[in-house]
Amino acid sequence: LGRIVALAREGKAREALSAVAESLAAGDDSLELLAARGHLEFEVGEFEQAERSYAEVARRAPDLLTAHYN
Repeated sequence: LGRIVALAREGKAREALSAVAESLAAGDDSLELLAARGHLEFEVGEFEQAERSYAEVARRAPDLLTAHYN
């Protein structure tokens, strides 16, 4: 997740999103990673995908407010 955050801070949202995909493919499906995917998808204009990512986080962690407000 650190590499993903670093890429995003450098303005490399697409690269960060690719890193998220790699982490997911490797089996990391943490809520933080899924929320980061939603944020990055939103950043690059992939709004429908972002909505699906946030919906997945909200489904898995209904008490996590971040998922409901993004």
